[in-house]
Amino acid sequence: VISLLPPLPLCLPPLSLAAPTTSYQQGSRHTCTSSWSHRHRRLQMPTMEALKQIQDECLADDVALPPDATDWTEEEARAYFESGGAVRPREVATSGSVAEDYRMVRWAVDTATWDPTDAEWKTLLDTLPEEDSTRVMKFHFRDDQKRAIVSRLLQRSACAGFLSCSHSDVTIHRTKGRKPYLANGHDGLDGACGEAATRRLEEAPNWNFNVSHEGNYVILASEPSMLCGVDVAAPGQLRRQRNQGLEDLFDVMKDNFTAREWAQVRAAGPSEKSMEMIFRKLWSLKEAFTKARGDGLGFPFKRCEFTLGGSHPLATARIGALACGAGTDQYGGTGVQTASVAVDGVIQPEWKFYIQPLADDHWVSVARGPPSDAVDAHGGFKSTFKKPNLSPAEIRQGHDAAEPPFVCKRIADLVSEQVAAKLSASY
Repeated sequence: VISLLPPLPLCLPPLSLAAPTTSYQQGSRHTCTSSWSHRHRRLQMPTMEALKQIQDECLADDVALPPDATDWTEEEARAYFESGGAVRPREVATSGSVAEDYRMVRWAVDTATWDPTDAEWKTLLDTLPEEDSTRVMKFHFRDDQKRAIVSRLLQRSACAGFLSCSHSDVTIHRTKGRKPYLANGHDGLDGACGEAATRRLEEAPNWNFNVSHEGNYVILASEPSMLCGVDVAAPGQLRRQRNQGLEDLFDVMKDNFTAREWAQVRAAGPSEKSMEMIFRKLWSLKEAFTKARGDGLGFPFKRCEFTLGGSHPLATARIGALACGAGTDQYGGTGVQTASVAVDGVIQPEWKFYIQPLADDHWVSVARGPPSDAVDAHGGFKSTFKKPNLSPAEIRQGHDAAEPPFVCKRIADLVSEQVAAKLSASY
């Protein structure tokens, strides 16, 4: 029997005779097809509640919500759920710029190609707090000054973007171990960032970030709930002494690696280049781990033993984003490589690590771990956590998020529109 009735839509509107009682229920939000006037309207508060209601309407409780879901339009969310998760919303957007997801940032700036004019340099210094600009200028060499100022610009830009407030309203403090953190995110409705900050912290209760610089790059990564640590490793940077051979380097560093780690390094031989690559990866992982915790150099590197894992695809980059990654590295690896850690011989399953290549033979390691492992002698960093003790399910959710690729940023991307206009005028 051939039915003459039209097929039912996949997303079924709720059967209710009650009048709408919330802003989310107004207009066409209970139908599968949004009107043109609502097509690009952003989901209203509370965003996660709105998304879950659309998910229920689409009978898509088996489809996971990506980290950037709360930035979607209604049309984007419905397209995602109707496809069973096969069509990501950013792929159906046809106009306008893609909104940045400041909860899970992966940014990189190539300082080697940046040669600021005196006017540009002064403009950028003037955007920083006096203490920061003074610290920048204490460096003797210009390359070190560039890395220092870009690091601070990255931090303030990421924090301002996350809180949806101006750069000048951001307050950044450091732990005793020198881990930077956003200090004024919990000021509430009366704070400089107001309601927007309160909303973002509901979506990313333990938002934190970490920065690193070496070689050509300054990088920043952030996580919404897990501890975040990051380290960039440049070729040859560990061989500071002129004419130092690889074996000489290994001898100097021998007490920082375990026997199993040295076995991984030697297994990459006999090529010195391959052995140095494994060595740099392991060293970078140790840096990322201790920086995520917050104790930095206070944690003996030999206590943490890393095992390199397999390779997995990177998360899809946003439309229009310029990925800094090399794609396929010169040793045949693609995507992101994983790693695991044991501390004092005990495997730490709540920690995950991700390694990806940048251009010019640079490597980046990102660490994700439980916030309960944070080391914070003064308590300021831990006080910013809304969920200091995540459940096993929440930790799994934090690790289930695909590792994003690092995106290249220009200096003008890291400042306000007004400052960017001044920079443009100074060229």
